[in-house]
Amino acid sequence: MRSLDQPSLPASSPAPTSTFDDDAIAEGLARTGGLISSAAAIMIAVFGAFMLGDFVLIKILGFALAVAVLVDATVVRIAIGPALLKLGGR
Repeated sequence: MRSLDQPSLPASSPAPTSTFDDDAIAEGLARTGGLISSAAAIMIAVFGAFMLGDFVLIKILGFALAVAVLVDATVVRIAIGPALLKLGGR
């Protein structure tokens, strides 16, 4: 319990404005977009190479992983990630 003679804590600063959050999200996407796209392209090429093999299970696995990386690099990183960051900033 706080005694009455102790000073109270200063009021917190106001929450950042919506424009600040939008700018930060846009800058984050701009700075990391190239790296994420390059990594995704390499992974898609490697997993796509699995489809050149003779074993059907490896072909299926390669196709599934290539599609999963493609969806992750596009839909999740471009749409869902920024939306979650925007909601988390509230």
